[in-house]
Amino acid sequence: DLLTEPETVEQVAFARRTYRERQEAMSAALRANGWDVATADGINLWLRVDDERDAVVQLAAAGIRVAAGTPFLTTPGGQFIRVTVGQVRDDFAAVGAQLAAAGTLLA
Repeated sequence: DLLTEPETVEQVAFARRTYRERQEAMSAALRANGWDVATADGINLWLRVDDERDAVVQLAAAGIRVAAGTPFLTTPGGQFIRVTVGQVRDDFAAVGAQLAAAGTLLA
């Protein structure tokens, strides 16, 4: 019953819209910093980096918590950080600039 309750359905739809708006804002902020990124689906964004550990430490020093991506990979394929964009509520430009600085520009 919970999954079909109108109030629950609306709450899930609201969360979906909110996370989509945050993904769009973060993607735009990264593009403004030279990244060619598509808006991701869901609450996480994956960003290629030269050194996961360095990126995690650098971003933590700037007050941005991210996760090293290696534990989430099923096969080796580079180093990434996982950013839970759903947690970013404002100041996308500043967060995007910090993420861009920590990443590997592939252009």
